Amino acid sequence: MFRRRLRWLLFGLAILLGCLVVRLFYLQVIRYGTLSNEATLEHDRKYEIRPDEGVYVYDGSSRSIVLDQELEVVYADPRYVTNKRPLPLNWPPS
Repeated sequence: MFRRRLRWLLFGLAILLGCLVVRLFYLQVIRYGTLSNEATLEHDRKYEIRPDEGVYVYDGSSRSIVLDQELEVVYADPRYVTNKRPLPLNWPPS
């Protein structure tokens, strides 16, 4: 009687493990492209944060730790750069 119950329990666990393996295969192999695109759209966002005028932040010795300046930042993901020639020495143009 005990062995019979044990076999059914092991059979049920094997079925559950098989379902888990099939689900993981489906998500990681078959749906990889779709899920990868969704993750990229979720994480790559571009937006500008404008500070409120008149907000000043100082450290303990009364030095300003927030600067009010515009910065131009360019970032390129090397995976998507197709033209990989070096930049000229006088880049960026003034």
